[in-house]
Amino acid sequence: PAGRLPAARRGGRLDVRRGGARLVPARDLLGLRRAPARTAVACAAGLGAALLLVTAAPGSAAGVLAAVGLHVATAGWAAGLAAHVENAEGSGLVPDGAARVFARHLLVPGLLTAAVTLAPTTAAVLLGAASPAAATTAASLALLAVAARAWQTSAPLLPASLLTPVLTPAGDLSGLLVAAWFARGWLLVAGVAALAGPASSAGAAVPPAIAVAAAVAVALRTARRARSWV
Repeated sequence: PAGRLPAARRGGRLDVRRGGARLVPARDLLGLRRAPARTAVACAAGLGAALLLVTAAPGSAAGVLAAVGLHVATAGWAAGLAAHVENAEGSGLVPDGAARVFARHLLVPGLLTAAVTLAPTTAAVLLGAASPAAATTAASLALLAVAARAWQTSAPLLPASLLTPVLTPAGDLSGLLVAAWFARGWLLVAGVAALAGPASSAGAAVPPAIAVAAAVAVALRTARRARSWV
């Protein structure tokens, strides 16, 4: 019938006229089902990273490694987001703007990140292996991990300006700038996670506040970039 697409799953149909808000997550979930190994590895890595994050000392090397690991795990369920950015002008399957579709592609990564973070952190608190403050910090860093993933995915192409030689007495540093650009999500999450230790001395609420503030700042920057898409 008019207005209908082929089924995203066997035995069912998705109606575009009911809105792309349901279609986009359905397509992302279908992509996860078609890559079960990648999805399973990402979920296992996310669970392990979240457990280490909530039980490690704030700002410790283990805590920083866990936060980065959680950020890396988000790539396993953000393939739909990356595919959309590569075709930001839209394929015509979803009747909406590229920026709104980008936001809808964040639903599945966001929910999965929340699930793999809340499960081990809640268990750790209930078993007495972690404090509620540590769980709050872990949850805020998980939010930052998703925001950093969206920020990193929204700009997949290396800016040409970074290829300009940066001559110093130590040599050309442009290669370091290029490496930092590709690892910008990792560096952001690692930097904020490392601040959790010194910041915790000012109060238990300070590390989560820093992580949430960084996540909001990155989200606003990503939103501005997404709105520039035609």
